Amino acid sequence: MLRASCISAALSALLLITACSKSSTATPPLDQVPARFANDICDRFESCVGPLVDLFLSGADCRQTFTQSAEDNLLPLWQAAVTDGSLIYDGAQLDACLTALTGSSCGSLNQRDLAPCDQVFQGQIPVGGSCNVEAQCQGARYCDSSSTCPGTCTDRKDEGAACTDDAECISGLTCDGDPGTCQRPRNAGESCGGGSLPGCGLPTVCMGDDAEAGTPGTCRSLSDALTAAVGESCDPGAGTLCVEGASCALVSYDPATMDLTWTCVAAYAAGADCSLAVPDACPSGQVCSANPAGGTFSGSCTPLPTASEACRTGSGGPQCAPGLVCDGGSCAVIGRLGEGCVTDKGCASGKCTGNLCVAPVCG
Repeated sequence: MLRASCISAALSALLLITACSKSSTATPPLDQVPARFANDICDRFESCVGPLVDLFLSGADCRQTFTQSAEDNLLPLWQAAVTDGSLIYDGAQLDACLTALTGSSCGSLNQRDLAPCDQVFQGQIPVGGSCNVEAQCQGARYCDSSSTCPGTCTDRKDEGAACTDDAECISGLTCDGDPGTCQRPRNAGESCGGGSLPGCGLPTVCMGDDAEAGTPGTCRSLSDALTAAVGESCDPGAGTLCVEGASCALVSYDPATMDLTWTCVAAYAAGADCSLAVPDACPSGQVCSANPAGGTFSGSCTPLPTASEACRTGSGGPQCAPGLVCDGGSCAVIGRLGEGCVTDKGCASGKCTGNLCVAPVCG
């Protein structure tokens, strides 16, 4: 199967340390930074992962998701730090940061520190000092709030050190495995995943691994994986996927041999007969009702639940129509600060307290 943990980590790391914007004749105020750098980060990310972007982001809109998250989670912490002097924001460095980001290779997205972007947010708190957000810490350090909040500015860890989050590792490493250790993302042709090995560094993805069985996969480039045409055989487990615009559909299962038959299919029309496919071949806002686990290999493209309707149970977790999240069992528009919520998942800030979305104290 595909592993997206490395790619998600790259996006998260970029959100924490790079604040890049479109070229502008005026220095943007701090509250405009989230939307501007989210747009550029998503442009770069989409160019690196190509047609698999919807699969990695579970259909969510990259720009909206990361803009809202940064505005409600990080921005309040940045603003408070600038006010108390523990963080210097230099918007004049945004163009240089953007130039470095858009001109970098896909592999650079695996790095946590991009030199021009380090000048946008200049942390003033030394190692051992109290912090609420990573940007406050001087140099290559992170804010360790795993046990207390406020946390402590702490040196990042080298390869092999125990960890619980990517932010704890030095640039170029991710926190992987169970228990987690700082490890180097694997390169094209190397073994990956399987529940014990790290994932792959962009622009490669881990193909064919099975965490439950402990079977590692292999890092492959998208050009090597997206090769099968409509009507040809494919196999998500083995890492043979379909060309852009087609999906790998599970069309049959032989209980005697336990063999699965996968075939590349063109996109389905709304309401059309369908098979479970990777990525889903139904139109946006619909999903195939086939249930292979229950012995049903064909279904129809069915609308996803809308606001206030019960979330659909899918193989990848609860499902809702595009733009909605599953909050407490019902589909809802993601809550912004001060709006109602049931669980943390219902808030762009990631924190629901007393049924209201609130800004975090530490991030």
